[in-house]
Amino acid sequence: MQPKYTVKWFIVAGALLFATPAAAQPSKVIDMDLGGVVVEYVARYKADARAGTHFIIKRYCASACTVILGIIPRERVCVEPAAAMGFHSGYNFFTFWHSQPTTRLMYKYYDADVRADLANFFNWRGNTPHTEIMWLRAGRYYRICGQPAAGPTGITKD
Repeated sequence: MQPKYTVKWFIVAGALLFATPAAAQPSKVIDMDLGGVVVEYVARYKADARAGTHFIIKRYCASACTVILGIIPRERVCVEPAAAMGFHSGYNFFTFWHSQPTTRLMYKYYDADVRADLANFFNWRGNTPHTEIMWLRAGRYYRICGQPAAGPTGITKD
């Protein structure tokens, strides 16, 4: 016996097909990322930005990882409450010494609010060596995962 498909059945099936939401963009998790080669992070994040990738920062994103601030739109990133961003001047991996070109490359990806925080909290404007990591709560720049976007969540630097 053959099934009887009516016009009504096709209308309902078509409506369901077109009403199904598109698959959510994939999320990548950043968890205890100490950074690496800046140009590699820039290239990776630019590809992720074009792909519409979302990110979750769980604990910390330091060094080259922080260029995410200027590449991935902030509405596509959420953070866990204790997540932190760690900043320092750039290094030359061959000499293990401060590199002004690497520092300039990282610093250019920081928005005005990040630059202001680095200047206000640490008196650092990207123009001098700063080998100690400067930690700022990631919730200053991104929404807390599971909460609506509402801008910075506080002003504490720790």
